[in-house]
Formats: sequence, structure tokens, C-alpha cells
Amino acid sequence: METYRTFPWFKHPRLYRRLDSGGFESLRKNEIQTSGSLCPGHVSSTLWCAGSDDSLEYVVQVKLEGRPDVYLVTPCSHAPTWGVDVVDGFLAEDAEHLVLHEQLGFETDRLTIFADGEDVDPIVYLKERGFLRDQKKWWQFWR
Repeated sequence: METYRTFPWFKHPRLYRRLDSGGFESLRKNEIQTSGSLCPGHVSSTLWCAGSDDSLEYVVQVKLEGRPDVYLVTPCSHAPTWGVDVVDGFLAEDAEHLVLHEQLGFETDRLTIFADGEDVDPIVYLKERGFLRDQKKWWQFWR
């Protein structure tokens, strides 16, 4: 038996809700992971899980040299019991790259999937990220 996850269309990260430091501090949250610098001017990024069990979301905190931290709220499709879900991680990384592009001019190809649109089909998105591949028939071993 096969099971499938369904996703809504993925929003462009520029449409994600932004928080100021007061809004971030007021959240009930747990730190999930921190990553290092991706470019000059970027100190680190931290992923936080916020909310209650029935309404979780992630907050991507991007620390920049000499500038206030930037906070973007990203979707949480599965509670991070054994780590961040792969798709949730993709969306958080998109948010991080958006902030670095806006604030520091960091060149990235991560956001080209969205083009100028507000959202993207989840199948197209997941194929672009290498998460989905076209299915081969069992006899097509050479593909």
C-alpha cells in the first residue's frame, strides 16, 4: 500500500509573516538547529519551532553583522519529533535565502522556482528540489 502526503501550493517566502524582536520573544518556542554563515555579513541562522501541539510553525531567525535579526515564520507540516521534516526544511531554507538576498545581496538560485509568482505547485517545487522523481516502470532499468 502506498500513502501520499498532500500539500497546498507553496507560497513565495516574501509572503511569509515577519516578526519583530518583541513578537519573537513573546513566542513559546524551542530551538531546533543553528547553521553557520553562508556569506559575508551573515553570522548564523537558527530554526525555532513555535506554537502549541495543534498549531505549530517554524521561525527562521537570521543573524546579520551590524543589523537587527530578521525573523520569518514558515510552515510546519509535521512536528519535529525526530528532526525537521525534509519539506519543512526546504521551505525554511528558502526563507533564509530570501533574507540574505534582500539584506546582503546574496545571489541564490533557490528562489527562481517561484519566478514572479506568489506560489508554486507542490509537485513542481518538490521535483525542483530533487525530492520527487518521475516513476520508472520496472522494465525501464536503463533510465
